[in-house]
Amino acid sequence: QAHARYMEFVKPDGSISYGAFQIHGISKGTLEKLGARGFADVFDDAAAWLVSVRGDGDLVLVAHNGDDFDFPVLDALAEDVGREAFPYACLDTIKLARRVFPGRTGSGSYNLLRLYGDATHEPLDGHHGALADARALEPVLAHLVKAGGGDVEAYVRRFAAAWRKRDAARAGRRASALLENEAA
Repeated sequence: QAHARYMEFVKPDGSISYGAFQIHGISKGTLEKLGARGFADVFDDAAAWLVSVRGDGDLVLVAHNGDDFDFPVLDALAEDVGREAFPYACLDTIKLARRVFPGRTGSGSYNLLRLYGDATHEPLDGHHGALADARALEPVLAHLVKAGGGDVEAYVRRFAAAWRKRDAARAGRRASALLENEAA
């Protein structure tokens, strides 16, 4: 369900840095006024929502620069509150963009704003807002896959299958390492 959406603000335990405020314009006071909840509560609800929209098919989480920011942050926060990380394939559109358009140079060559403009020929209103950036990923992913000569649905299926295979291999290595440690 490419159009299913879940959005909720999260109230962090600590303060919001000035740099983060400059990018997003969200303060701790704003989050309190919005009734933002802590990460554990939001994570549990998001996990239940993901199960409900997944159905019998694969689910792929998509983020721009996700491998270097979004996915590790989510994994670390989940671990901090005693939860397992989301067990879904995680696709980073910045890595895909670098493969599809390897010759781009200059500042902003692969940023979401530029890729969204390439995909839609429109400006991205609300850039760096979570919902605006999330909505931008759908046309950006479609543009990148098509520019690479592929079909979006087929690409996502292949990506998810490759992720499952890699994840199974990792789980096997972890289990082997645990058995080796217990045997020692």
